[in-house]
Amino acid sequence: MGCDGLTLNQICMNTADLDPVAMNYQALYPTLTTDTLTNNYSVTWPRESLQTINAFKIDHNISNKFKISGFYRTTARILTRSRMALKSRFLQDGQ
Repeated sequence: MGCDGLTLNQICMNTADLDPVAMNYQALYPTLTTDTLTNNYSVTWPRESLQTINAFKIDHNISNKFKISGFYRTTARILTRSRMALKSRFLQDGQ
């Protein structure tokens, strides 16, 4: 029964009756980002970009009239989660 004794499937909530330790733990949970019942929190992680450029160049003068030159380059870009941001987040939550 509900708070009035007539309504079914209603839970009466009195905050004085709740365990303060449980309330402190519940305060650590993040707030919801949507109002849906499922998938109601989307996580956004800070990302850092790591870009590696491997390159080499060759210049050689064989004679005054004959010169040879060459260049080669590859680029790789990797997006990774920032470990420092995650570490600082856990340190802040633990204090």
